[in-house]
Amino acid sequence: MTIEKPISKATAILAAVVLSSMMIVSGTVSQTYAGNGNPQPGVPHDTVMMHIQPMTGNPNDCNGGHSLHIGANIEQGRVVSIPPTNIAITMRDWVQIDNDGDGAFDEDPDNDVDDDLDGKIDEDGTEPGAETRAIDCDSRDGDGKVSMQIRDTDPRKGWISTQSWYMRLTGIPQQNFAFKSIAEHTVECVSVDVGPDLISGTADDTYECSFEQVELANINMAEECDGQAVKKAGSGNKAGGKTTFCDITKAFLVDVDVEDDGTFDLFDIPIFAVSCEDNLATEVDETLDVCPLGSIIWDIDEDNTNRPTIQIFISHDGSTQIVGAKKVGRA
Repeated sequence: MTIEKPISKATAILAAVVLSSMMIVSGTVSQTYAGNGNPQPGVPHDTVMMHIQPMTGNPNDCNGGHSLHIGANIEQGRVVSIPPTNIAITMRDWVQIDNDGDGAFDEDPDNDVDDDLDGKIDEDGTEPGAETRAIDCDSRDGDGKVSMQIRDTDPRKGWISTQSWYMRLTGIPQQNFAFKSIAEHTVECVSVDVGPDLISGTADDTYECSFEQVELANINMAEECDGQAVKKAGSGNKAGGKTTFCDITKAFLVDVDVEDDGTFDLFDIPIFAVSCEDNLATEVDETLDVCPLGSIIWDIDEDNTNRPTIQIFISHDGSTQIVGAKKVGRA
């Protein structure tokens, strides 16, 4: 099954926005401090690092890791400007499958080696969606985008793990990072090619999907959590001490209109749990089998961003069912 993503009106509007100078105006928000160690001990977690680095004109071979590299125009160690850059964060529904029927899951990864010594090679590798990894790790080539997939730790079809998100700034002291968090969700996916079976609405069709984008939050780390997540200078030591993690989960939460009647039915839902509404007239379940899950786009505010190292701590502390909807709004 192939999904083609045409440029929607909302995407065109966003492109126009990021090509202009960006200014983020922060509002009053609740503050949640999370300490300077593991914010949620005992909970499965991932760490993602983001680096603001000089433009090179060439991409780095870093896809698949846990680091993103944001290209900037830097002179004498100072950020002069950051080309319009979007950071896309996505998920996939991980469904654990015993491909070879031996009763075990994910026991033989895709590495051309018979890891489990059963005489077969790569017969049951890790399913797509089960790992956190950079898809496009580098914008230093000037393409203005990076992307990251966040793993799903719930193996059930139609369910995904949910996360709490924390951020702090390390590296050079007194550096800031600011961005606009934009939710992108699928409105609907329609069959445009019936595929080999010549039946519309089945899994071998080619689908085109339409998307909408909703601004969720403006995050300025110099202001979030009273600026405690920004590394301080001095304090009698060269390192300036460890900074405190700040809870930024609000940048991923939406309200959902399930009935498409203009009234929100679900509140504070992770954007990754939102897909399109199932079309009961087709044989496939569009919500689970056709439409991509919602995603987040971080639009960097170059006027308020310097040159920090950005540490993101992702705690997989819950799970929820995927919901179909034609409308989401700011939580």
